[in-house]
Amino acid sequence: MDDAVAKLKSAYESVPYPHNYYAQTHLDRLAVTAIMAGIAPENPEKSRVLEIGCGSGGNLLPMAEQFPQSQFSGIDLSPRQIELGMQCLRETGLANVELRSRDILDFPRNAGEFDFIIAHGVYSWVPAVVRDKLLTICREHLSPAGLAFISLNTYPGWKFRELARDLMMFHNRGVDDPAMLVPRGRDILFMMAEHTIDAGKYREALRSNYRGLQNVPENFILHDHLEPVNEPRYFREFARDFEGHGLSYVGDSATDYDPWIKISPTMRETFQQMAADPLDQEQYLDFLVGRVFRWTVLCRSEAAQSVRRGDLLHEAYVAGDFTEEPAGADPQGKPGFKIKSGLQQLLISDPRPLAVLRRIRRAWPMGLPFSELVQTYRNQLTVPIDEHQAFKDVELMVRTYFGYRLIEVMSRQPSVIAPSPGEYPKVSRYARWAASRGSSVPSLRHISLNLNDALLRLVPLLDGTRNRKAIAEEIARSSSAEWPHENRNQLEAGIETALNKLAEMQLLMN
Repeated sequence: MDDAVAKLKSAYESVPYPHNYYAQTHLDRLAVTAIMAGIAPENPEKSRVLEIGCGSGGNLLPMAEQFPQSQFSGIDLSPRQIELGMQCLRETGLANVELRSRDILDFPRNAGEFDFIIAHGVYSWVPAVVRDKLLTICREHLSPAGLAFISLNTYPGWKFRELARDLMMFHNRGVDDPAMLVPRGRDILFMMAEHTIDAGKYREALRSNYRGLQNVPENFILHDHLEPVNEPRYFREFARDFEGHGLSYVGDSATDYDPWIKISPTMRETFQQMAADPLDQEQYLDFLVGRVFRWTVLCRSEAAQSVRRGDLLHEAYVAGDFTEEPAGADPQGKPGFKIKSGLQQLLISDPRPLAVLRRIRRAWPMGLPFSELVQTYRNQLTVPIDEHQAFKDVELMVRTYFGYRLIEVMSRQPSVIAPSPGEYPKVSRYARWAASRGSSVPSLRHISLNLNDALLRLVPLLDGTRNRKAIAEEIARSSSAEWPHENRNQLEAGIETALNKLAEMQLLMN
């Protein structure tokens, strides 16, 4: 083990990385990324999955429960984090997961093939020899139609953040205690931001970096900003690395928005004229939007070179949880509506896409087959069109709204999600385990949810064995301060409201 890897192991042993759930790594999300590129993925419900740098398994274990017929393996350099994961496995009883403490460099060649390989938060934070080994593992152990997920810090956006990293690293030179690095780093960053004699862009850069780290957990700052190795890459440099290992770019599984959708058609055409290679176009895009981070999905080069199927999306499902509010009339006098999801919003006045979006929203938390959206669209037409054109129109619509992240696309209808609470409401074992510890919990779409105290008290009770009466009796018996009530009717009404909220959040399962 070289010195850089030894220091990395020591940091993770001293301060474990915060466990979290990354929707960008969810197996169905990776499958949809391939579908959008015209590449047929493996079935997430019957697959072999490897996560490299799995930490305590927080990202892996909820997926293992959702896909009980799949097999999950996780490796991590830190024995401490693996032991935390093993404790969770013992307490939740998940049987289709194996966790091991292992150096990437010692990964066995006889490990077999995996349909999905996940490496989140690894590539930029390890020495070059480990990065090379990671790509070698992806090449040698991906199944023919397998997908590899590798996230990394990227330039040019990360150059802005390097100012904070370089200052904090310099100030912490010679400090060996990992617990001291972040407090000292924040202090020096604040002092420099407040006392710099520059009154312009440099001062604002310091202050912006400080503000950006103010409310971020210390263990995240330690492992993201202050590791001995943190080497962001330009996308084109990264592409040369993975192409040299016989891998090809599929797409990015980011959950905020797709920059290609948000830039103007003129800019897209300009990039195509400047560079015939799509990877060069991606690099131009990163310069345009100042990309800081990539959630990259790769496949074996042979899979990328196979015939791309444009109709794969037609076999998918679409879901959406968004709000709609009136927004005045468009220039032609049609009433406009603002469709919003998170930070994303679009103004739409065309009744055809509005009808499709409203149909999607009514079905939430479940998804609708693409063909049903086509039928909804055709029902809005005053002049009939052939089915092929209707599918083409709806595909453009779905790709656009998916790019804005107003809707979700799924490779299949999730069989685990319950559309309503049912008589005996149930939440996943992992979510109950996390809630009982006051942690964030994963939705069944792998979204990290921070529940209020009342829901954190309720979720551990939802194991599928209690009806409404039993749930209310349990809460009343414990005199839970999170559930104040004057009488049983008020308590039961509050529980019913909470259960419907959990269903909306895609937490309840069949």
